Amino acid sequence: MVLKEEKILYLNVLIGKKIKCMRNENQDFESLNKPISIKEQEWDKNTKPLVSISCITYNHENYLKDAIEGFLNQKTTFPVEIIIHDDSSTDDTCKIIKEYETKYPGLVTAIYQNKNQYSQGIKPFYAFVLPKCIGRYIALCEGDDYWIDDLKLQKQFEFMDTNKEYSMCFHRYKKRNGNSYTESKANYQSNYVLKDVAEKLPSIQTATVFFKNDLENQYPYEYFKKSTGSRFLFLYLAKQGKIGFINEFMSVYRVHENGIWTGKSKLNKFIMSLRNMEVMIEYTRENRNISNILKVNYVKKSYSYIRKLKMQDKIKLFQNLDKGTLLEVLMKRYLIK
Repeated sequence: MVLKEEKILYLNVLIGKKIKCMRNENQDFESLNKPISIKEQEWDKNTKPLVSISCITYNHENYLKDAIEGFLNQKTTFPVEIIIHDDSSTDDTCKIIKEYETKYPGLVTAIYQNKNQYSQGIKPFYAFVLPKCIGRYIALCEGDDYWIDDLKLQKQFEFMDTNKEYSMCFHRYKKRNGNSYTESKANYQSNYVLKDVAEKLPSIQTATVFFKNDLENQYPYEYFKKSTGSRFLFLYLAKQGKIGFINEFMSVYRVHENGIWTGKSKLNKFIMSLRNMEVMIEYTRENRNISNILKVNYVKKSYSYIRKLKMQDKIKLFQNLDKGTLLEVLMKRYLIK
């Protein structure tokens, strides 16, 4: 029996493959002499965008304008497309999107859902947005975050274009909580390879990510359907090439109570994190060295968290685990006794 989300993905991947066939892998436009606002650029109607901006949003009426204005303020020497996916918001998010879609019809494309997809276990980016991205590169930014450097896309493109062996790059970000800002102080390396991602990857915020768009024909949906967050995406991209770091603050990560991640309890974050590691372990099973690194980290993280719990909380956690997972086995053998 084919699951609903698998049907959706199958249809959208077919669309994605057709789009890729339409796309000229060689640049089909002449770059501008200098970066100008994407709002002011004029391209032939048949010109394909070099970069696709992906924006996933849900009930972001208080934040979305900051995100979209950050997109529109970008200055580039190349064409860009903006794809915004609304996951059946119950506030005025759709109204805001439609205003921009009407004002910038050749620049902003919107996808609207009648029913919330995320709550059904469907990942909107992979199932709906990715197949529509026809740019050679994809830049991510969720609807409650925003960009603060008008040359962000230009800088990341130039980095990737100069360093062909890289599949992704990211940069520093600021964290905003209300009107208070802090700067990320993580000690990033200049680049990362697959082993680095498996061992310990510092925090990479979604709005900083810029990567090569070759996923529609290769990305294994059976894995990303089960994964959470972006860590598995980074692992996948690290298999394709290096991940580079640009030491500049170019985006803002907004912390608020309605955020998908910040709104979850510590226990739910822990379970989601481990489930993601389980997906990565399964995906890298043919690479024993990488898979073993992930398994060791999995056990360390599990033990570090669970040993601090009271017995009743351990039992509650155990009862809510999926059967057959590594954590369920570990707790049954060692932690519940």
